Parts: sequence; structure tokens; C-alpha cells
Amino acid sequence: MTGFAFLVFMAFDIFAFSKGDYLTMKGIILAGGAGSRMYPISQLYSKQLTLIYDKPLIYYPLSILMLGGIKDILIISNNETIPFYQKLFKDGSHLGVNIQYALQTAQEAGLI
Repeated sequence: MTGFAFLVFMAFDIFAFSKGDYLTMKGIILAGGAGSRMYPISQLYSKQLTLIYDKPLIYYPLSILMLGGIKDILIISNNETIPFYQKLFKDGSHLGVNIQYALQTAQEAGLI
């Protein structure tokens, strides 16, 4: 069986990819962007770190991936916010997942 999931959750794009079976699924959270639609809140800090109820916004797509049984997660963001995510999640072992980080160097339209 091959699996592909596409979810859009709030201000994030979440993708899950599979190679052959659901045990090898990996998730990607695209957490970049200027946050212009959340101005003036995003003027001070990243929209993904904005508190919604009692959690940063990035917790919501992360929890969706975790509930789906996805253990390998890649967070893609810019060089200003990756250190905040690394401080917040570290390697993800305390959450029972493996979190890695990748740098989005420029906002390019039409990639996906």
C-alpha cells in the first residue's frame, strides 16, 4: 500500500509521504512565511509561535501528524525562526517523534 496525505491546517501546509507502507511515513511542516495576514501580531514574532489558546500555533499541525502515527517530521522554516523551533522541540524525543529542521532560503512561489 502507498499512502499520501495532504492537509491544510490554519497557517501551515502539512504533507505526509510514504514509501510502500504506512510504517515509513514522514511528515513535513512548512512553517515559513511572513505572517502578513496575522499583522500586527506577526510584527513582533513568528506567526507559528503565536499562542492559540494555550499552545504555539505550530503545535496544532504537529499534533495532527503525531495522531496520524507519523514519527519522522521535518520542519522547514527561515533562519530567524529555526532556532526557536529547535529550542522548543529539540530532537523531538521527549514527544516520541524524530524532528529535523531544514532552511528555506527564499520564499519561492509555485514550488508545490
